[in-house]
Amino acid sequence: MRKINAFIDLLKETIECAEIERNHIDKGVPSDWNYGLLKNVVFPEINELLSYANKGEIYFKYGKKQRRLESTYFLLDSFKRLSETPLGEKILELQHFYDSIS
Repeated sequence: MRKINAFIDLLKETIECAEIERNHIDKGVPSDWNYGLLKNVVFPEINELLSYANKGEIYFKYGKKQRRLESTYFLLDSFKRLSETPLGEKILELQHFYDSIS
């Protein structure tokens, strides 16, 4: 049960970081993230994982063998240094945790 609670906490922290980035964009503050990526990838994916986690389940959308989060793909495939932003660091932390779940 500890693992699921840690997972839920990490998902909530990731959502908080994404909300900060969205608020920056809304206020015109420069952000390496774009609104579409947050709206169409990060928020839906993290909220979906959180929905399952709140029921006590770890959800593997593509099966246990393919654990790469879609958010991680965009993060690592970007020309911008998204991995060096607070949200990027949190997504990588989430990915590492997700990879370690058996």
